[in-house]
Amino acid sequence: RKGKFCMKIAVVTDSNSGITQAQAKEMGVYVLPMPFMIDGTEYLEDINLTQKEFYEHLSGDHVVSTSQPSPETILNLWEKLLEEYDAVVHIPMSSGLSSSCQTAKMLADDFDGKVQVADNHRISVTQRRSVQDALDMAAALCIGMGQLIYQDELGLAGQSGVQIEFPQGDAKLVDVRADDALRVADAPVFEGQHGG
Repeated sequence: RKGKFCMKIAVVTDSNSGITQAQAKEMGVYVLPMPFMIDGTEYLEDINLTQKEFYEHLSGDHVVSTSQPSPETILNLWEKLLEEYDAVVHIPMSSGLSSSCQTAKMLADDFDGKVQVADNHRISVTQRRSVQDALDMAAALCIGMGQLIYQDELGLAGQSGVQIEFPQGDAKLVDVRADDALRVADAPVFEGQHGG
């Protein structure tokens, strides 16, 4: 139909979602690896440290702490994606567990609304569900004739706390939290030092 187009939206998350780099390629998402410090050496999850190796270090006599992706790493990824996509939806781990969400929000302020950061207080399986919902909604949302076509009848909104809106063609992300949604306190969380 004349005047109708679909925005290309990239979905970004971090490795706390449980999504591996291989799975990310299959899903069509981008995963920032979370840094770990083990005995003073930095490792990147699923890049130069497997989950098996991480748990071996954790159960051994090693000093293990976590960090957050560097601002430079985040900015480089967003800038690269915006060469191909119209907008980026970034879904980091819960702000209650790391400052990586707040860092991403501050960085997004310089992107004129083209990067939206969702703090929906999730991690692990529930964070992954938010990523899948964002992918589904990005595929279902089109702008036609200057009006929003929001296919809520597909049941895509509100399931995991992420809702995407495009009023007047400007990308906007809205956090939606249903009362019956699984909270981060209910999700499995690594028992270690959460930093960043």
